[in-house]
Amino acid sequence: MAQHEWFYVARHLAGEALLLGDEAQQPVEGHLLDGLRRRAVDLSIVRVPSEEEERDQAFTRQRQQIVRERQRLQAMGRSLLASHGIHVTGKWWTGRTWRLVGEEAPAWVVERLRTLVRLIEPMEAEEKAMTAAI
Repeated sequence: MAQHEWFYVARHLAGEALLLGDEAQQPVEGHLLDGLRRRAVDLSIVRVPSEEEERDQAFTRQRQQIVRERQRLQAMGRSLLASHGIHVTGKWWTGRTWRLVGEEAPAWVVERLRTLVRLIEPMEAEEKAMTAAI
């Protein structure tokens, strides 16, 4: 397979659709052909990413999902604290802020926050490692 392959789906005058690749032409049959005829598609171009591009995209998507999940968990903690009149910003589970939370928040709230911290910290470490790998 070539580094970058481009495939064309074309509808010919005779009504026969072909999938055109780098070297061979293969007839398009069945439901795909029916769909092409109904839509009267003249030409559509679809770029097929290389295996390396697919790998890079998957890596980036996974990193973004980890970042979003970490942010969601952080927001849950901030929301729980805010519902008890404690307003925090940034990494509420570290340093001075965490000590203040421990002093001001009810014990059961701190326990719920510890659960979130156990989830946030490994995500944060993985995010940092993935960012360094980019």
